This record gives sequence, structure tokens and C-alpha cells, in this order.
Amino acid sequence: MKVTLIRYHDLDNTSTRLAKSLNDRQGVLPPLGLAYIASSLEEAGHKVDLIDAIALCLSKEEVSERIEQFDPELVGITAMTPTFHGALEAARIAKIHNKKTLIGGVHMSIYAEETLSYEEVDFGIVGEGEETIVELCSALEEGRDYNSIEGLCYKLDDGLIKVSGPRIVMNLTKLPMPSYHLLPMEKYSSIIGMTPVSTMMGSRGCPYQCGFCYKTPSDKKYRTRSVENIVDEIEFLIENYKIKEVMFYDDIMPRAYARDLSNEIIKRKVKIFWQTPQRVNLVNPELLKLMAKSGCHILRFGVEQGDPEMMQLVEKRITVDQVRKSFQEANDAGIKTFAYFIIGYTGETERTMQATID
Repeated sequence: MKVTLIRYHDLDNTSTRLAKSLNDRQGVLPPLGLAYIASSLEEAGHKVDLIDAIALCLSKEEVSERIEQFDPELVGITAMTPTFHGALEAARIAKIHNKKTLIGGVHMSIYAEETLSYEEVDFGIVGEGEETIVELCSALEEGRDYNSIEGLCYKLDDGLIKVSGPRIVMNLTKLPMPSYHLLPMEKYSSIIGMTPVSTMMGSRGCPYQCGFCYKTPSDKKYRTRSVENIVDEIEFLIENYKIKEVMFYDDIMPRAYARDLSNEIIKRKVKIFWQTPQRVNLVNPELLKLMAKSGCHILRFGVEQGDPEMMQLVEKRITVDQVRKSFQEANDAGIKTFAYFIIGYTGETERTMQATID
């Protein structure tokens, strides 16, 4: 079966998270979720075309032409809530060619019924989609019923919508490597990364309960890949795409995971720079030195607030003193620091916002 996967343009979406000067220069990173979906489909014997319309700067007409030329039976589109209008346009393009459509991504997991209310959307996947989409494609190809597929949402004959419970992949190490060969790897860059660069996820989920964070189905259970599996992928990216840096997009990197990963990189003498999001309560001087030795050169800390009372309100379970201490220890180890902040959270005052700025 042929499947087209699409990351489409963010129609009518203006990012306010960055200043315009940074927003224009921030770069584009690979759609890792779609690349995982693609590799699972390919492993199951299906043929896949992955269209990264953002990285390739494709017009509506060019996306339509790609769909027409590949002639898939199913078109899958990823969507976050700010990018949903773009995903709908991609679905409309697919419908011009009489293709079945599927929406996945975080938006679908939050607004499954609302998303399927649009006539141009046939299916939806809630949760992690690798296993669900393979089962759906096999059922469509063989003409079998798909009503028992976990994680699948769809329209019933009477017009009602069936919303399934979310699904997560328990063994991440068994997932095939993302289908990097379907991506324009030379197009990806980041304002805070080296070039060539790629993203990677060594774990999924987060056990913390920060007040500002939407808990996705992935957060039902924190899972990690084996460090051997992760480093295999790093070596593959270096060998095939000359990658100089890997930007991890895990939610957190617990001490044992960070230690084992660093030791594996050092043991195998892999020359790579890497960076990752991190919490200030999950590092110490010894671990930071080991991470730096393995190539970690930037840690992106979630600080969020500079006012102690606001820190408690957002439920970060850290203190301002911990923040200062961890930043100093990272700098002492030779690791640059990057901080995420939230301005304008509920209950904010001019005083608390100034404390964050200061």
C-alpha cells in the first residue's frame, strides 16, 4: 500500500514565542514523528512518500503534484493546534485526488471528535501512531474491519464519530530507525545548533506534573531506548549525513540515562556534539563533567520563573537557588546554558515578571 505523509505550512499562525528577528532565522528541524511513522510503515512493507512542505518551501500546487505523482491510497498529516488550519488545507488537497486522509499529532489527541467533524478528515490517531497506522494500512489493503484497532478514530456509517483510547509504544528500542532517507536532510538547521544537524529522541514521556504543560498520552509512562540503540543512530547520521550535532528533544534526561548515554558515546569514541532539554534538579558536577566529555555542549533548562512563589504555582518542584547552582555547575563543566521562561502566567504581577527578567 502507498502512503503519503505530510508536514504542511502553518497557515495563519504567528509565533509569539520568539522575537520576529529570531523567528525568521530559527531554522527548520526534521519532522521526527513522521519519520518514525514512515519507518514503521516501510518495515511492514508499505511504500511511503514523506513531504516536508516547510523545509522544501513547497506551494499548494507542488504538494498537490507530489500527491498526484505518487498516487497513494492514504494521506497522513501531522498537526498541532496552531498548525491545524494548514493540516486541513493539506487534507483538502488530498481530497481533490480522492484520497483517504488521516490526521495525527498532538491536536488530534486533544480534539479528536472536533477534528473528525471536518468532511475532509477520514481517520485520526490518538497517542503514538507507529503501531496504529501499520494496522490500519494492513486492514485497508486487505479489506478487513478496522473497528478494533487501538488508537484509531473514524466516522461511523450513521455519522457518529468513534474516538478510541490513546495508544503508546512500550518498547521504543524495537522501533525501526526514522526514515531519514525520505527527508531533505540538507535543509535542516537551527539558530542554536551546528550544521548539519538532526534531532533525536532517546525517550518518551515525562513523570513530572508541571502546571503549564499539557500531558500527552506519551506521558502515561516514561520509557527510554537502550543507549546502544541511540548511539547506533548517531553513528548512522554521522556516516550517512555528516551530522555534526544531535539535538535531543526528550522531555527530560534522568541521571542514569544521561550517565549511560555519555559513557556509551565515550566508549565507542563517537565524535559528536549534542544538546538536550534538562531539569536543574537532575544534574550534578560529576555528571555534567561526564556529559561534557561525551560532547554535550548545551543544556536547555526549563526554568520558567524567577519568583519563588510563582515557581511553586507552576509546580516545577525546583527553587531559584537550584537554578543558579546548576547553571554555574554547567558553566564550570564547559557546557553552555539555555533557559526557557514563561511570562504572563496566571497570577503574574509586574513584580513577579520583573523577578524573572532579572
